Order: sequence, then C-alpha cells, then structure tokens
Amino acid sequence: MLGDTLRRWARRQRRLRALRAVATAVATASLPITAAMAIDLAGDPLPWLRIGLAGSGLICLVAGLLVGLRRVSAAWTYPSVAREVEQAAGLTGEPLSGPLLLSLHPSPGHSRWMAGRALALAAVCADALDLRRLLPWRPTAPAYLLAAGTIAVLATVSLAEPAAHAAAVRALVPWRELPAPGDQLLAAEPGDTWLAPGDALDIAVSGQPVPLIAELDWTDGRSETRPLLPDGAVQRLKIDHLHRALRWRVRGPGLASSWRTASLVEVPTLASLTLQVSPPGYTGLPDERVQGGDATVLAGSDCAVDVVLEGPTAAAAVLVTGGGEVPLPLAPS
Repeated sequence: MLGDTLRRWARRQRRLRALRAVATAVATASLPITAAMAIDLAGDPLPWLRIGLAGSGLICLVAGLLVGLRRVSAAWTYPSVAREVEQAAGLTGEPLSGPLLLSLHPSPGHSRWMAGRALALAAVCADALDLRRLLPWRPTAPAYLLAAGTIAVLATVSLAEPAAHAAAVRALVPWRELPAPGDQLLAAEPGDTWLAPGDALDIAVSGQPVPLIAELDWTDGRSETRPLLPDGAVQRLKIDHLHRALRWRVRGPGLASSWRTASLVEVPTLASLTLQVSPPGYTGLPDERVQGGDATVLAGSDCAVDVVLEGPTAAAAVLVTGGGEVPLPLAPS
C-alpha cells in the first residue's frame, strides 16, 4: 500500500509539472507566432522579421515539450517521494521516509520485525492521505486555460478566414516556401516572366471589385506604387517600354498576391535575311538567292535560310506557319 501510494504521487506530480511546462510553452510561443501571422497578413513587408518571430515561437514550443518530457520521465526514489509527501501533508517525525530508510538501511539493534512494523504503520498513514487534495490541479489551471484559449482562438480564426489559415501554416513551417496569405484571395497575372528590353508588362486581376494597387520594386533600388485601372471585369496595369527588371505584387484592402518577377533577357536582332532556293531537278532551273526572305517557289524546292543576327547569340529558332511553330536548327557559319 505504501509503495502504491508513493508511485501514484510520483506519477501525478510529474504529470502535472510536465503539463504545466507544455501549457506555459504553448501560451508563450503563441505571442511571436501571432506576431508573425500579423506581419504576414499585412503583406509581409519584413520577411526576415516574420521568419525570426515564427522561428522563436517554434523554438519556445519545442523547448517546452522537451522540458515536459524530461519532467514526466524524471527518475525518482521511494524515500525522496516519501519526503515530498510528508512535506505536502505537513507530517512531522518522518512517518513515511523513516520506515523506508530503516528497511533499506537497517540500523544496529533494529530487528526485521521492527522494520516491518514501521512499514505497516507507514502504509496506514499513507492510506489515509488524499493525494488529490495534497496535489491539486487547480494551481496549474491558469496555464492550461491560457494554452487552450490560445489554441482555440488561432484555430477559430484560421478556419473562418483562409488568409489567416495560410498565415498560420507559414508561421508553423517558416522554413518552407508556401503560398502567401494573399495568394488564396488574390490571383494576379502574369506569373514570373522573361521579357525583351522595351517590351510591355501587362498586370491583370479579375473578379475583384475593390481598388487595387501594384507595388513595384525596381532593380536600381527604387520602389513605387501604381493603381490598377478597371477594364470591364478586369483591373489592369500596363507598364510600357521596360528597360529594367523589377519585382511586383498586387495589393488591396486585406488582399495581397505573391511577389512576381519580370526579368529582362537580351535577344538578338535581325540584321539580314536571305533565302536560298533550289528548284526541283526536273525543272532545270538554276538556284536562286532571294534577299529579304519573301519569295514564291515551286513545290518540292529546297530552301535554306541565311540569317545574320546582331547581339547575344541565339540558342533556338522556330518557323511560324499556319499550322503552328516548327523548330529550326541553327548552324553557325
């Protein structure tokens, strides 16, 4: 009976300590995680701060779990637990730990019968103790309620608002590249693009009645915002004559798209085009060289295109026909 009482005390005490550590860690970790979600919902202006806050919250949570695991699995001995029970119950004279030490380390002049008698009296004393009263859970209730309330609020907000759900997921796994909260609410076109210098970038968002703006971050460090103009059911922003790469996204009241990039790629320019036409052999006609590429040829003629390009070396070419595009091999000369 004495051993059973002490085991139940040890389990209950260590379980309560572990739960209190975990609950405190959850409540504490919720503060930086909530701050990271707020920054994300505000458009993620400081990604490094969001990741740092989310990471600190996760570290606090993991540390609390490790402390709880250590407390629940902490080693204990019967004499040490007996002293804890005596102290909690206000027992004097070591009525529990004394017989245990006597049985484990008998003193000269004490018979085995005396040790057994002392243990029997200690068991009667332990049986009369109310462990729930001596070790109540109420002192740790605030930590439990705070942790449960925090989880309930975050879960409710995440279920009710898709953007908050995305922000919560990004805060819990900040090391992964996940869609931004605005991506679930605002889809902007195009995605990442590669344009030739001087081309136009046409940004479009459909199905949004609220006014939208585009945030533009240029490669020279300059940033600006421009409004999207309504065009029927679509809002558009056309940036003509691009000569610098940029990073952009679209924002609105409570909405934001992910960042997209418009990169400039130098393309070669056409300096001259010559068409070498070899008519079929049965015609007896000589080969013909046509400048400019426009020509009328007999069916079955062989044609070779000589192109002179200026600028970067071209990697590929296509022949555009009525039926689509036909890849053309490039053979430098």
